[in-house]
This record gives sequence, C-alpha cells and structure tokens, in this order.
Amino acid sequence: MALPPGRPRFSDDKPPPTADIIRIPEHLEDIPIATTKIYERRQSRSEIDVLIQLEGPNLEHYPPWYQRAPLDLVMVVDINNYYFDTDDFNLVQRAIMFVVRNIGPRDRLSIVSCTDPATRLTRLRPMDFPGQVDAQHAVGFFLQDGDPTSSFVDGVKIATEILEDRLYKNPVASIIVLSNVISNGGSVGQPRTMPVTENYPFPVHIFGVGQRRNDPVALYRVSLASRGTYSYVQSFELLEQAVAVCLGGLLSVVAQCRNTPVRAVHSHGSLLDANAYIHGIKRS
Repeated sequence: MALPPGRPRFSDDKPPPTADIIRIPEHLEDIPIATTKIYERRQSRSEIDVLIQLEGPNLEHYPPWYQRAPLDLVMVVDINNYYFDTDDFNLVQRAIMFVVRNIGPRDRLSIVSCTDPATRLTRLRPMDFPGQVDAQHAVGFFLQDGDPTSSFVDGVKIATEILEDRLYKNPVASIIVLSNVISNGGSVGQPRTMPVTENYPFPVHIFGVGQRRNDPVALYRVSLASRGTYSYVQSFELLEQAVAVCLGGLLSVVAQCRNTPVRAVHSHGSLLDANAYIHGIKRS
C-alpha cells in the first residue's frame, strides 16, 4: 500500500482494537500518612529529597488484559543462520514466537531484520490471530536467509522510526534486539561501531547470544544510552527464557509517563534526619 506524499514511511500501523474499551478509574485517593516526630536542622536547604509511594486503583475485577498498559513492541533480529545450525534456527524461532503468542490483542508488534540491508518485515499491528499468522510467516522467511552481513545500527534506526512514525500510540513502547553477530555490514568479523551518543527515545533491550559471537561492550553501551537493558545469553537454548523475563517486565507496566502533582500540606516544613540514609542518596 503506497502512502500519500509527505507521510512518514512507517505511518501505516494498524490501530489497536477500541470497541471494547473499559473505563479505568484514573483518580488518586488521598492516603493518610502517620504523623512522626520531626527534628529540625539548623541549616536550611532550598531542595530536599523525598521518597513517595504511589498505589494505583484496584483492577482485580477487570479482565487480565486491562490490568496493564497495552504495549507497542518492535523486535529487531540481528541473527543469521550463517552462524548456527538447524537446532539453533528452531530455538531462535521459538523465542520470537513466544513473544508473538504471549502479547495480547491490544498489544502491537513489528519485526525488523538486520540482514543487510535492514528491512521492516511486518508493520506494527495488533497480535490478534491474523497478526500472529503474519508474524510467524515473517520469522520463517528471514531466518532462512544465509547472507552473513548485518547492519545492527540500521535495524535499530528502523525500529525507532516505526515507533516515532506510528499514527496510533499505545502507552508503553519498547524495542527488543536479538543479536549473535559482530559485523556491522561489510566483512564478517568487523568490529561493530555504535552511535552511542545518538538520542534513543525508546528503551532498547538487547540480548547478545553465543560465545565470541557478539560485541558485549558495544551492545551494553547502546542499551545504557537508551535506558534499556543488556543480557548476555550463553546459548540459544536459554534465549527463550531470557526473552520471557524481559517480556514479563514489559507486560507488568500499569502506567507510563504520568505526571502526579505533589504539594506540602503546610506552608513550612522541616528536614527529617534519617541518619545514614539521607546522606546516601545520589541524584540520577
């Protein structure tokens, strides 16, 4: 389907279902705090560190898929069968299909292949039954490609564009990368170069698979710059389990990017001396 002129190239995402939306309470109730004795310090400070605990509304009476925020996820596959045998191929396919089967119809998924040139294989679409079939077909297609060259950077850039260009936005958005190669285009075995100073607007969770097959330092730097995670996976047999742990975290998010105003009850206050705790606080 051709997009109208001037439209972003990845703005063809399929909208999530909206017909069965259930209204979730959004207000926060006032929570009484027990009064404690406050010791006033002689010196004054214009800023102090405060620890606040927020509790959301009880959602146990709602359907399971409404007890969390829906997810927009892009999986970037920097894995090639040039480096592994048929058993490894099946394990990689199983890890990707685990994600496809375990995100709900309100979640959306897009798959990107880093095989040079990096390509978007499926548009961002809900993982209902047709979406799952489309994803399964795409996984089987690109994992059979034997081209040993790979472009990790281009793959991550395409994933970022997919999330930036989408017309519909689920509250949670993230990128998962599976990588077992160290080349960045060109000859196999070239050192990987990463634009770690580049702005990453979405968390990138990277899995480096196999011994001596990936560059952990470069992959870690990208995950750190994007506020994501890097996980070293020793063998393909452990890949599905590692991806499951990451996906579990993404599917446990209830809210994201919410602003909660906080104000003092009284116009004046004092600093509570919590001994070593207050001195051990580090600003991020």
